[in-house]
Amino acid sequence: MTMNIVDIMIENSNTDWLARASEYQADRAYAYFWMETLSNADLSDEEKFILFDKGYPELVDEDNDPYDFVKFLLALRMRDTWDASGGDYDPIAESEFEIIINIKMRNDFNDFAKDWIDLTDDEAYEEFYIKYSPDFKKAWISKLIKETPTDEQIFGDLWEEISEETDLSEKIMDEGSGVDEEIIEDEKMLDLIGGSSVWVNEDDGSIKISRTQPGDNYVLVESVNTGYKEQNGKTIFVPSTLDGVADWWISIGKSRLDLDRKDNTTLVIKNGGIYSKDWIRRYFFVKDKDGDLIISY
Repeated sequence: MTMNIVDIMIENSNTDWLARASEYQADRAYAYFWMETLSNADLSDEEKFILFDKGYPELVDEDNDPYDFVKFLLALRMRDTWDASGGDYDPIAESEFEIIINIKMRNDFNDFAKDWIDLTDDEAYEEFYIKYSPDFKKAWISKLIKETPTDEQIFGDLWEEISEETDLSEKIMDEGSGVDEEIIEDEKMLDLIGGSSVWVNEDDGSIKISRTQPGDNYVLVESVNTGYKEQNGKTIFVPSTLDGVADWWISIGKSRLDLDRKDNTTLVIKNGGIYSKDWIRRYFFVKDKDGDLIISY
């Protein structure tokens, strides 16, 4: 792999993330970070080919978890969209991947075929395989992808734990802070107040500080570890508000001109669609529309 790819994978493979993971989650981490890196728009197609061809053997072992193999299948679909003509690297022939898939599905295909032919009859088996395996393979892959747990199902509790800041406000409130409910007009004040006592109204975007939830339409504002770092290496933390998203965007070196605040509850980031599966989706409704990222409470 090129140094650029290694740097990106190391940056993605957050050590705090891995330290908190269960044994099963840690075992799935390679497949997750590999796929996330392949989705990085800053990588060239040649770099993606290199990462794919060097990394896929880890996901296709016979005893590997279905999640890992599904990541391989999904990445294989992505691979078909890359342009191999612009570099010196010679990608692996697609026939090799077809062999891997055929071996993986062979037992299931045989279970299907045994009701129709004698599996010990090589000539009959080959004829049956040639005729029916292509359609069986499509259905088999679709079923496998549908039935395999998603990233959210596997890592959801871990993401939630990491995104929660240490709740100091409970201690403050127990000792009596004397702070009554009030409306906070400036979201920049959130850093001075403490995220666990700040609430945002999902209907109109207004901010309140309160000992208890002001209403059903209010959600807790958290201090979020975005998983990104500033140029000086400092981890970027932002409040889980639209202003926080805007601050994160600028902190990672993007242009303020990309930001279009439609109203108090909706932010559009031009050409930000590739981030639709990033940390933002855990706190907002997100949508990739024609390459733009639409974020709302």
